[in-house]
Amino acid sequence: MKVFTVINILFTAIVFIAGCKGGGNFETTLPAQENPYGNLGKDSVSTIMIPSAEAARGPIVNITDTSYGPMKILYLKDSALNDSILQKKIARIIDSIISPVFTAQGWNQNGLPVIFFQKIYPPYFFEIGLPVTHSPAKLPKGLRVKTIDYKTVVIAHFYGPRHLLNIGYGSIKEYMNDRSLDKAGDPFIIIYPKPVARNKKKKITVYDIRTDIIFPVKAP
Repeated sequence: MKVFTVINILFTAIVFIAGCKGGGNFETTLPAQENPYGNLGKDSVSTIMIPSAEAARGPIVNITDTSYGPMKILYLKDSALNDSILQKKIARIIDSIISPVFTAQGWNQNGLPVIFFQKIYPPYFFEIGLPVTHSPAKLPKGLRVKTIDYKTVVIAHFYGPRHLLNIGYGSIKEYMNDRSLDKAGDPFIIIYPKPVARNKKKKITVYDIRTDIIFPVKAP
């Protein structure tokens, strides 16, 4: 079973990390709106429209803090010298190493790929995996299982073109700085490969593509 047949769906979301050493300028132009994901955290979700010279319309970034986990991840640790190598390794690991474990165990792949980065620019040192409900009795060489369980994370639900994900990164860093929140672990991203219309009365657009950027933080 192949998790992704289109490599670019995953890799386009990774490319932004190489250029995210610092966030850009942005401003909140919309008031806080009702959280479409339920009561995720103690703060209301802030909906931020960010103008961009690269697009006629800026992306939408919903930021909140909540808990995350517990979740078991079947993952492989690897590195890549540059973006091109990273692209190839991610596709190979998901399709040729991790997915066959699900097939062999008779598991359904219900979760989305989770990617952790030790640093957000090349050379990359990363872990990529898929959620599992329990550990296989025997793991192929190189594969491991870990549990993530964070008391507090800051999540940016990003809606828009993925080449603008650096704006989402800048937004989440600003959110953390404003609240004096410190990192408590490596950031990770979750990719939603299929866009879902946020407004059922309208056609699906590039602004219905969702990517989650997640930063574990120390509890205030």
